Amino acid sequence: MNESDIQNDIKFYPLDINTIDSDALFSNKTATILGVSVYVPDCTLVSYSTCGNNGNADGHAATGGKCVGSPTILDFSNCGTGYDDDASSYGGGGIGAPNPTDSSSTSGGGTGSSSNTSNDNEFIEGAIGIIRYDATAASALKNNLLLSSAQIAWIGDSKNNTKVTLIYNFLENNKIGKDYTSEAKNFAELAINAYINKGAVDYVDRIILDQTFENSVANCAYKLLKDNKQFNQILDKLIPKNSKYSVKFIVGSASGNGGSTLASYGVLGDIEVTINKDLVDTGNIVSISETILHESVHARLYEMVKSIGGLDRLKEFIDEDSEIGKLAACYNQYRDKERQHEFIWQNYVDEIAKGTEAIHKLFPENYTNFHNNMQEVNGYIKATFYQSVAKAGLNKTSYFKSLDSTTQTNVLNMHSYLKANGKKITNAKTCQ
Repeated sequence: MNESDIQNDIKFYPLDINTIDSDALFSNKTATILGVSVYVPDCTLVSYSTCGNNGNADGHAATGGKCVGSPTILDFSNCGTGYDDDASSYGGGGIGAPNPTDSSSTSGGGTGSSSNTSNDNEFIEGAIGIIRYDATAASALKNNLLLSSAQIAWIGDSKNNTKVTLIYNFLENNKIGKDYTSEAKNFAELAINAYINKGAVDYVDRIILDQTFENSVANCAYKLLKDNKQFNQILDKLIPKNSKYSVKFIVGSASGNGGSTLASYGVLGDIEVTINKDLVDTGNIVSISETILHESVHARLYEMVKSIGGLDRLKEFIDEDSEIGKLAACYNQYRDKERQHEFIWQNYVDEIAKGTEAIHKLFPENYTNFHNNMQEVNGYIKATFYQSVAKAGLNKTSYFKSLDSTTQTNVLNMHSYLKANGKKITNAKTCQ
């Protein structure tokens, strides 16, 4: 469960510590909520999320700084409809959560029940999150999607109730009238395949993380870029937000040294980002993050063109003083395959650079040592170092070619030094 799932599909309820009743009569299973252990039904799946960038995802109470508390997610999807009685007791039993099978209920125990109002699509620190199982979810998927026998079997397996509910909630949030949009149905089908193949799904940005990506160090970089609030503005612009097109991240062979992004400029088809396996195997968390940011810009540019109806319509926007207008002007000026890179040099180098440096600063000891060691390197300037790293991947553009040979060499060298010496992460599961 990642924060994107939480934001889109879990309802959060602000929790007053005074509402916790640790004597609730459910089972021997417990969950930690704001640092306090409370009983929950045996069928509950318990998970936690981080409080900003402070501490562990373990349900801890507020800490120093701006941390309000590590949110606790109680997942009742596997409890089924027969859970009504227990859920009713739970809703009125003392920790201020509503009846998990009754979306209209906001009753809670203790003194905090009146403040426990639902906040759709809003991630709240120091709160409790509830996932409810909807008995119609499986049938809705089967009746509205084009499914293989393997996909139908997966939906029918009760072990997948949580994920079935997440997909169903996503579809319900993407309707025109009473019908699911074709784009939403397409993404739902991709999501089922991703789960079957041990991948992951980001419902907010419509991103599929292939198993090769999900189980690699590249996913650590992706999580850092997604989970840290200081990157929200950058990522909201770089990764297509609430687009009707999905983006799939994989690790494999790529045409570029760092990665490649493939898509058609037509209105059909989705976007696939490949992070080079060699970079994942031999690089580091900082250089991988830079590559993800770079390739996400390509995904963004493809999405922009596809969303207006394809490449043939782009010329209609040439005179507009907007991002799509600037892209149209760039495409009109540069006719070769480097035109996206020409646009990135003009508009995105600083954002890629800021994002890359911000990731590096998450590892302060490595950041300091790295830059201290770079002091004796020819051409090194700390103030422009990350811009140089961002420009290295644009080395076939007219802008790069206009640089003198010494500057070109320095730019390429800065990228190589970062790849060789940045922060290494060897355990993809713990991101350490």
